[in-house]
Formats: sequence, structure tokens, C-alpha cells
Amino acid sequence: MGDCFAFRLLRFVAPAVLAVGLTFTVVPPVASATGSASSSWSFSVSDISNSNSATTGTYGDTVTLLMSDSANTSPMPTGSVTFTVGGVAIAGCSSIALSPTAPARSECTTTLLPAGSLTLGATYSGDATYASAGSSTSFTMQKASLLVYAHSLTIFYGQPYQTVAGLLGLLNSDSVSVSASQFQYSGVSPTVYSASTTPPTAAGTYLVTVLSDTLSGSAASNYNVTTQSGSLVINTEPLTINASSIAVNYGSTFSPSYSLNGLMGSDVATVSGLTYTYQGTGNTSYGPSSVAPSAPGSYRVTPSGGTIAFSTGSAANYGATFTYGAGTLSIGLGQLTVQAGNVNVVAGTTWSPSATLTGLVNGDAATVSGLTYTYQGTGATTYGPSSVAPTLPGSYLLTPSGASLSFSSGSASHYNATLLYQVGSVSISAGQLGVQAATLSVTAGTSWSPSATLTGLISGDAATVSGLTYTYQGTGATTYGPSSVAPTLPGSYLVTA
Repeated sequence: MGDCFAFRLLRFVAPAVLAVGLTFTVVPPVASATGSASSSWSFSVSDISNSNSATTGTYGDTVTLLMSDSANTSPMPTGSVTFTVGGVAIAGCSSIALSPTAPARSECTTTLLPAGSLTLGATYSGDATYASAGSSTSFTMQKASLLVYAHSLTIFYGQPYQTVAGLLGLLNSDSVSVSASQFQYSGVSPTVYSASTTPPTAAGTYLVTVLSDTLSGSAASNYNVTTQSGSLVINTEPLTINASSIAVNYGSTFSPSYSLNGLMGSDVATVSGLTYTYQGTGNTSYGPSSVAPSAPGSYRVTPSGGTIAFSTGSAANYGATFTYGAGTLSIGLGQLTVQAGNVNVVAGTTWSPSATLTGLVNGDAATVSGLTYTYQGTGATTYGPSSVAPTLPGSYLLTPSGASLSFSSGSASHYNATLLYQVGSVSISAGQLGVQAATLSVTAGTSWSPSATLTGLISGDAATVSGLTYTYQGTGATTYGPSSVAPTLPGSYLVTA
């Protein structure tokens, strides 16, 4: 009986996976079996997904090739069957052993048949009794559909992005990619953007169309490509106006300020017309008020309103409303200082220490009472420290302490409770003594003696002068001297001690 062959293909659609190419092994010529008897074989090929078609299928279908001993020949054939496509063994379908139970059969199920007009073959190896046998049949494998799509993206203005293509429908772990993917962008109303391959950067909604659908990879010929557009949504970037934090002391002038956060790239903008609200925090009770506080304490500063103006960039890329961030205002206590005055006197002169109060602000007024002073010599002057004012010539430091304040305007609570004291100086210079000759008026021939008094003594000091010499000199119309000899003639004379 002559050999009889038939094929049946079984078809299943495999899930989409990333891929490697088909691998086939070339079948060497089958060595002549030692037997020569003929056997009766039946081949069936089925594509289950295509109504068990034995002639057509689609790439990736699960196809079953079956070769069996239809006559149940005895003795039962042994050996193996190799299934081929285009004369090349199908991966996993080479040397498939015949079943050990009657009727003898060999079956292979594969998804690796490539797209195209195929010649499918089956070759029985033969055994010691039976000769080898083989046959082939035509089969058309259609290309599978592969979707090349643009990935949809949603980003914020200023955020970098890259559009990439995705593949949907890959089979058999095929390694396939889109060559040099290129995209076209066009605005979706109300976004105005003419079709261009330049990726847009402005906020808006865009249609992204795949321009390149050329596949590369060893399995690329197994697919028909369709494309699908994606979307690109560039959301507006939110802007935040933050009030700057300020720290000043009581009485210092300040102006609120802001920072604008969220500007992207090289965009530049300013905000005008902001208003600020102040409210005490912690133990500080104040507001809320649009009037800036002046008293020491802690405050929250909240901006509101405002109009933005762009010198670079566009407001359309940013949110229509602002987010506002509060800042802080810290007003520290003022500092008062008692400054001792400087004194410069001559020994023996009556004087009193004094001091001034510095650091008062905002029209506050206060007086100082109860001050005490400490004196201490400096340089070559040795004295004190002592609360008794010095009288002797020398240089002294004058240190105030123990002040009490009385406010007639303002509040002591606005100032540090601890006063600072600044020293002054006292300089007492030495007194000047003088010898004053007495004025005399006598009659010629009357006996007289010159005399003098000591001037400049202070603080109860007492002294006498001895050893004085006198010089006489005529004045006016009187011609005399100068001479140490007292004149005797009538006239007017200067007496110098």
C-alpha cells in the first residue's frame, strides 16, 4: 500500500509578549533505514482557532501537526518524525519519537510558524523494518496585527518629557522595535498648536501621532502594523507667593516682602498690589489686621491679592490663582542704655555727675532716677573704686548703676528689662596759685614795706609765701627802674613780686 499523508493545523492566539526571532534547525538527510517495508501513514494538520483549517492561519496561532500509522501496521513502526517548514526543522519539533502504543503516532504543537506561504513537511526516520517516508503540504500563515501607539503623558509645565512608542500584540517573545520613532504634535481645542514634530512646551492638550511605523528585528516580517495616537497634557504650573520672614527689634522700620515660587526655566515675573495681614502667634495677641504691628512679639504675616506681570514667559502656563504662604514677623525688645556724661573740671570746682538715657524709640519718653556712680582712677591716677567723687587732679572712670525708669510715654514692656550702662570719664586738672603784690599809696618820706598775698588755694588749703623779691618801675610820667630798690620820690610805680 502506498504512503498517504494529510496535515491538520490547530490554531491558538498567543498573548502579546516581547520577543526573539524564530529558530529552526536544518534537518540532515535521513540515513537509509535498514528496512525496506512500506507502512501506511496519515498526517493531519489543524488550526483550531481558524475552524481547524488545514490551509491557513495567522502568525502566533497554535498549530498541531500529527503523523500516525493509519493502518495500525504490524509489527508496529518505531523511530521518530521531524516536522519542517521550508525544509528546516521547526524548533521543538525535531525527532519526535513515535508513541509506544498502537497505532504508532508522532505529534508536535507549535506557535512558531512564520508568516508567509509555507511548505510544511513531515519526515519519518524509518527503522529496521520500515523505510523512511516523508511528505509536504502548502500552508498560508497571515501576518499578525501589531499596534504601534504613542504613550500618553500628563505632566506639569516646565517638566522635561520624552514621547515613546509602545508595541501591543507581540507574540512568541519576539524581539521587535519601531525604528527611529517620530511623532507629530497638534493642539486639541482650545489649545492652538499647528501640527509639528517639535515637542510643545506650553501648557495645553495635544494629540500625539506616530509618524514612523517601520519595524526592525528578526521577527518584524511576521506583523502588519497599525498605529494609534496618544495624548500629551501639559498642566499649568501652580505659583506660590510666600511672605518673607522678618526679624527686627522694637522701633526698627521694616517693609513686608515676598518670594514667588514655581517659576520654571527662564521665566521672570513680579507681583504687585499685594496686601498683608498680621496676626499674633503664641503669647502675642494682635489682629488679624492689615496694620503692621510695632510692639514686640511674634506675628504671622499672610499675603493676599496681587497681580502678576511676566517680563519673560507667559501667565498662560501657570495657574489662574495663587497659593499663598505665610511668613513670620519677630519684633524683639528694644534696648535702653544709661550713658554717663563726661566731666572736665579744674580742681576745686564744684561739679555733679550726670547721665543720659539712649535707645528710646517711637516717641517713647522716660526719665532715670536713683542712679549711683562709682569712680575709679585710670592711667597714672590711683583711686577707688569708690562712690565718693574724687577732688584731686587726675583721670577717672565714671560708672553709673542702679537706675529706675519712669515712662511718661510708651511702655517699659517694649524694652529689655536689663539696662545697659556705659561709663563716662572725669578729668580734674590741677589748680593755679598766684602771688598778688599789694597796692600801696604813701606820702613821700613815709616808711613802707611791700607785701603780697597768695591766691588760688582751694578746699581749705593754707600756705605762706617767703623769700619774695620785688621790682619797681615807674609808670606814666614817672621815670624809674626797673630796680629792686624801692623808690622814695613822689610818682607812680609798678610793684612786681
